[in-house]
Amino acid sequence: MVSGLAVLPRALEKVHRGMVDGLRLETSELTVAYWSAALLFSLAFWVTPFPPLIDYPQHVAVGALLARMLDPSAPERSLYEVNLITYNGGFHLVLAALSLAMRPETAGRVLLSIYPPALAYAALALVRVADRPRWYAFFVLPITFSFAVGWGFANYFMAVPFVIWAFTLWVRARRGEKNVAWKLMVVSFLLSYTHVLATLCLCVLIGISGLFSFASLGDSWRTRLFGLLKLPLAVWPAVVWSLVVFVRNRYSPHANWEGWDDGLDDPLWYKLLHVTAYAVGNFGDHSDQLVLTLSLALLIGLWQWPRTKTPSEPLMRTLAITWAALYCVVPKVFIATWFIFERFPTFILVFAAAAAPLPAGEFGAERWIRRGVAALALVAGLNTIWHFRTIPDEADADAMLDEIPEGKRVIAVTWSNTGQPVVLREMWVHLLAYYQARRSGQIAYSFAKFESMPVHYALGRVPPVIPGGMEWDGAKYDPTAAYARYWDTVLVRTPDENPADDPRLRTFRAHATKVQLLARHGRFWLFDARGLAALPAPSPRTE
Repeated sequence: MVSGLAVLPRALEKVHRGMVDGLRLETSELTVAYWSAALLFSLAFWVTPFPPLIDYPQHVAVGALLARMLDPSAPERSLYEVNLITYNGGFHLVLAALSLAMRPETAGRVLLSIYPPALAYAALALVRVADRPRWYAFFVLPITFSFAVGWGFANYFMAVPFVIWAFTLWVRARRGEKNVAWKLMVVSFLLSYTHVLATLCLCVLIGISGLFSFASLGDSWRTRLFGLLKLPLAVWPAVVWSLVVFVRNRYSPHANWEGWDDGLDDPLWYKLLHVTAYAVGNFGDHSDQLVLTLSLALLIGLWQWPRTKTPSEPLMRTLAITWAALYCVVPKVFIATWFIFERFPTFILVFAAAAAPLPAGEFGAERWIRRGVAALALVAGLNTIWHFRTIPDEADADAMLDEIPEGKRVIAVTWSNTGQPVVLREMWVHLLAYYQARRSGQIAYSFAKFESMPVHYALGRVPPVIPGGMEWDGAKYDPTAAYARYWDTVLVRTPDENPADDPRLRTFRAHATKVQLLARHGRFWLFDARGLAALPAPSPRTE
C-alpha cells in the first residue's frame, strides 16, 4: 500500500510534465505568442452579444430546450421530445448541462471559447507527431475563424480539433506507444456522438494512412489485406454507434430525409479561384483572406531552402493532397448535407503545415518566417476581435429580443440578413432562436424539425410549416396564408434600402392595418399579428 502511494506522486508528476511539454514551443516568446493568438480568438466571442455564426443560435436554442425538458412541468414537454440516439448532439448535451448553472447564451460562448485553444493544441500535437518544428503550428491559427465556423456548424467545427488530435493518437499507437489506443476509442465515440461527418473525416485519415503504409502491414498480400481490415478496430466505438443511429433514423417515424439537392456543386474553376474565401471569407473587407494568404505565402517559402527528409513527411504530404483532392471533387451538397467541400480547407492547411519541409540546418530567412507567421497569427486574432466588436445593430437586436413576451408564437420576416459591411455572414437569419434560448416560446423556423437533433418536435405537434427559404427571404412571407394565422407575433428587420422606413406596408401589404406595433429598436420592429387570424381562409388551389 505504501509503495503504491509512493508511485502515485511520480505518476502525477510525469503526467504534468507531459501536459506542460505538449503546450510548449521552441522558446518562451513563441509559446506566449502562440497561446495569446489562440486566446484572442476566444476573446472575440465575448466582445459581442451575437457572434456572427449563421446556424449557431439554433444550436443554442436546442441546448436550452434540452435543459428545460428536465423540468416535468416545463411547457416544452407538450411540444417536444428528447432524442438521445443521435450523432449530432454532443454540443447540445454539454450546453444543456452548462445551462443548469448559467444562461444558455453564456454556456454557448463558454463552449465557443474552447474551440480556438483546442484547435491550437491539436495543430501543435500534429506537428510534433510529424517531427516538425513546433512553431509550424502557427500556420494553422489564421484559419481558426473558418468559413465553416462562420456558418455556425457548431457540432462539426467543435469536433474538428478532436479529429486532428485523435489522428495523432492513432499515429502514436501505430508507433507502438502504450496507453493511447483506449484514448483514441473514447475520443472516436465522442466524435460519433457529436457529428457524423467529423467521424467520417477521422475514418478518412486512418484509411488513407493505412493504404499509404500498405507495404508495412505484412510480408504477404494476405497479411496486408488482413492488416487493412483491422484498421477500423481503432475507431470501432464510433463506427458501431454511427451504424446504430443510421439504421434507427432510417426507420424512425420522425425521419425527414431531405436529399432533393444532392450533388449540387460549384464548378472546379470557381472552387480554385475562391479557395481563400471558402477557407475563411467571413469579413466584408476580406482582411481574413489577406492574412491567410500572407501566411500561406510564408508556408510556401519554406520550400525554397535545402531540407532534410523525415519518415513522416510523405504521409503528411499525402494527407494534404488527399484533402485538396476532396475539396475539388466532393460536391457542395452531399447526403442531404449542405456545404461539404467548404469544410475541408482546414484539413488541407493543417496537414500542409505538418508536411512542410524540415530545414537542413539554420538559415537566415527561417527566423523571419517564424516571426512573420507568429505576427500574422496575432493579427488574425486581433482582426477577428475588431470585426466582432463593430458589427452594426447588435444592441438593437439584443433589446428587441428582451421585448418579446414569454410564450409567444413568433415568426421572423428578415428583409436584410447580413451583418454587412463588417461581416458577410447572414447572422440575422436565426436571430429568433435566441428568443427561444432566453424564454419559453415557439419560433417559426427551428432546428427542432430535424430528427437528428437531441430535441425534436413530437409526432403530431409540428406547427404549421413556413415556406422553404423564408428565413432567408422576407418576400416569401404571405400574411394571408394559413401558417400566418398561427404565428401571432412577427419580428421584422428592415431592408438595406431605406432601413428607417416603417416596414408594415411592405411586409403585410393590404393587411397592414390588422397588425399592431409592439416595439421598435433601430431596424427591428415587433408586431402583434393576431389580427391576421380574422382574415378569410385562402381559397383552395385548383389545378
